[in-house]
Amino acid sequence: MARLNIDDPNELHAKMESLGTYSPENLDALRPVFVSRAPQRRNGGAAHKDTIYGQPERLKEQGGVTQKVPLASLTLKNVSNLIDPHRNEKLYAAIRARLEAHAGKGDKAFPANNPLRKPDRDGNPTGPIVRTVTMVIDKLSGIPVRGGIAKNDTMLRVDVFRHKKDGKFHLVPVYVYHAVAKELPDRAIVQAKEEDEWTIIDDNFEFRFALCPNDLVQVKLRDCIRFGYYAGCDRSTGCIHLWGHDRNANFGKDGLIRSIGVKMAQSMDKFHVDALGNVYPAPPETRHGLA
Repeated sequence: MARLNIDDPNELHAKMESLGTYSPENLDALRPVFVSRAPQRRNGGAAHKDTIYGQPERLKEQGGVTQKVPLASLTLKNVSNLIDPHRNEKLYAAIRARLEAHAGKGDKAFPANNPLRKPDRDGNPTGPIVRTVTMVIDKLSGIPVRGGIAKNDTMLRVDVFRHKKDGKFHLVPVYVYHAVAKELPDRAIVQAKEEDEWTIIDDNFEFRFALCPNDLVQVKLRDCIRFGYYAGCDRSTGCIHLWGHDRNANFGKDGLIRSIGVKMAQSMDKFHVDALGNVYPAPPETRHGLA
């Protein structure tokens, strides 16, 4: 049996009318069901990811970090990013040679039954077995932890601002780390940029509202309207993801529409839903802290 699309009032009306058991008055009173979900407003969660990246003094100014990686995860492209090539010329040449012989696939080039040994002064593989190498990452935004850097973990909410002149929307992610530091962030996501290059929120912007998981929001784009429960934000693109109210696959894959760009949206509005599924505009908000 085909699933009834309860979001279409006309389809709902026609389906119920075909049963022949409802009066015209009852049919006119029919309304699609809207699933009510409680927003998840919390300050808990992990402050940072488990991996802590090293940051030698010489990399601090540019924001670079180092990470130990297993040989089996390397690609040819990674070889040029290995640390101190002038000190490890023979080793890195041996690594490159193996990768080139196996189409750049690290798992094939460095199997457990054929380990790589560090070359000696003459280039002969007589040294200790090499299982990991240190790779340099040019830039990484994160939290200082034990002399290194760790990536932010749990995003509590995203604060939505609008530029007073051009009307563009800007998203400021708020993490558990900010709650621990008791300091609200003031930078809005810029696609494909590191955090220190994000837009600084100043008096040229007006705060609109905060979005926590399961807050209901409508985004009016140039060619369509997206209306659903906030599911998350991608800090690399500045896009948000929305759940359909009933997680219906007709709304998107698995009931989720991903990567909705909001910066150029014509409007962006927040709504509240009561326990009976009645939807109404959310009242104006002021930006709140992290207590």
